[in-house]
Amino acid sequence: MKTSIRRLALALASTGILIIYGCGGGGGGGGGGGAVATEDLAVTVIDGAIENATVCLDKNRSGTCDSGEPVGRTDAAGRVILKIDKADSGRFPTLAVVGTDAKDADVPGMVPVPFTLSAPADRPGLVSPLTTLVNTLLEGSGLTTAEAEAQIKSRSGVNISLFEDFTKGSSADHKAAGTLARMIVITTQQQTTALLSSVGTNALDGSKITSQSLDRAIQKDLLDSLASLKTAAADPTVLAATTAAAKETALLAQANAVVGASILTAESVGTVVSVNNQAAAGAGTATALDQAKAFLALFDSSLATTVPGTGAARSAFSDGCYLEDGFTKAVSIALFDRDRVLSGEQNKFRVGSTRTNVQVLADRSITNPDGSRRRELDVKYDVNYADGTAFSNPSTAEFTTLISGSSSGSVLAAGVVCSTPESGSNLRFYGNRSIVNAVVRPFNQRSERYSLASGVPLASAVDYNRMVQFRISDPSNFATYAIVKGAGLPSAGYKLLSVRILRDDPLLAGKRNNYIDWENTDAFRICRSGTNGRAADLADCAGVGAQSNSLGAFNLAPAAADAAFDAFGLAAGAAYTIDVYNDDGWKTINGQATKTPIASYTRVLRSLPYSAVALAGGGVGSDLYPRLTSSLSA
Repeated sequence: MKTSIRRLALALASTGILIIYGCGGGGGGGGGGGAVATEDLAVTVIDGAIENATVCLDKNRSGTCDSGEPVGRTDAAGRVILKIDKADSGRFPTLAVVGTDAKDADVPGMVPVPFTLSAPADRPGLVSPLTTLVNTLLEGSGLTTAEAEAQIKSRSGVNISLFEDFTKGSSADHKAAGTLARMIVITTQQQTTALLSSVGTNALDGSKITSQSLDRAIQKDLLDSLASLKTAAADPTVLAATTAAAKETALLAQANAVVGASILTAESVGTVVSVNNQAAAGAGTATALDQAKAFLALFDSSLATTVPGTGAARSAFSDGCYLEDGFTKAVSIALFDRDRVLSGEQNKFRVGSTRTNVQVLADRSITNPDGSRRRELDVKYDVNYADGTAFSNPSTAEFTTLISGSSSGSVLAAGVVCSTPESGSNLRFYGNRSIVNAVVRPFNQRSERYSLASGVPLASAVDYNRMVQFRISDPSNFATYAIVKGAGLPSAGYKLLSVRILRDDPLLAGKRNNYIDWENTDAFRICRSGTNGRAADLADCAGVGAQSNSLGAFNLAPAAADAAFDAFGLAAGAAYTIDVYNDDGWKTINGQATKTPIASYTRVLRSLPYSAVALAGGGVGSDLYPRLTSSLSA
């Protein structure tokens, strides 16, 4: 019996034995074909076992199974064997596209909404919602697969290997892993349904939103929402379910809540997709400056014609661990969404603004505590507004930071580590990392007073204020008080108390400025002593309270205001140190003396307030102050 080499090769291939195709020709005559080594890759796809999923080796990382990639369909047990080139082994992620022609053993009938799962290149044998989390985290993080798995397990509470088939175990840990996996699938399907109409529309960068780019945006959002998914999967209504149908209903309700709280919305998805798209643009060849310019140009385009309508869309360019002048991403979104109409009006001045004269001040590569990596670019730029005005920052000490890679381990304040890190090769705003908003600025004010009863001007109806404001605010509640020192202040400086403390602490009940309507974004107030002095070593915050945040001349005629202001010795270019505390040193006189600040900043008074005499000009009817005209009636 004769057996051809070709027939023998095919027979051996069916058994999974490595085959070398083609033979080299020796000496003379035409060339031989190149040798191609292949091997079998056994893959199992689960939520429950998923039948008829399309599985491939995603060699071009497109998020779909393309022509030329090894591909197959899963059987009823969720299994398939792919024939792959041996040279590709361990190099590319495994992808499972679950369409509406597939069946999921967890639920009856066909899959109602398609979704995509994946597994890391070096762990291709099992594809599940949990391996998809790992594969998503790996992007741009610099982590190994083992490190990414450990991070996901820590954040999700899963106690078995994420590459273990949880459908095969009966322990509580296996069941918990399966519940979380199902939670992820249902949430993915609900989010996909909510955003499906965006497919085919233009993203912010002009590209078309595809099913694959939407999948990627949803998968990254699920990773960022992992804490919420964990809580949802352990909700009492889920745990109390006694039938598969009841559990599915409970999970669906929880999934809808997670989607409702997500920052990925119909308005923000185009921005999110564009931010994801810029990750790879020029990453290998573009300079840091070119990459920063491209990112900032994309950000400018988000404000080209209108203010984004939601906090999520407004903050879509920010990392989950963003911190700028005390504003975290979560706080920024919440404040914007509290009154979206008002927020839109307040931000109209930004429409049409552009960032120019971009400079990269530093380019750092950092290894995070968990072994992941991030890149930080410190950048500064000028902002040009549509009305022709511009803001130019003259100080190289003031900049913002852009980040790519992983923000895991980011510190927000002393003892506060960010709980919502992001990972990705795209650039994001990381902020200036200041835990408070601290500004020293000149300020002029004119006040005009009338009798409400008669409308007649009061005696000395018009007077003038000339001052310097020490404006410290703490929107994210990191601090309790601050000490400011510098020219014109007592040697001990001023002690400024958080308005949150003034509003909420029982010790301040009935004291000066104990208002119930203080906002966390309002400025700290200067503590006073029993004799109304303001030196920080004598101030009695708890006993007296706090008032004002300014130093200067108040309610005086122009010449008197100038003379009183000049007596303080304030000077343009003077530097002020601002030490920020988060302890109870405010409760006792000079209590800060034994405390250590959690942050220190230096702010420069760039100019003095204008002369009151110069602004008063020819008189109250023609001075140089803007004024509002209004009337009161019964």
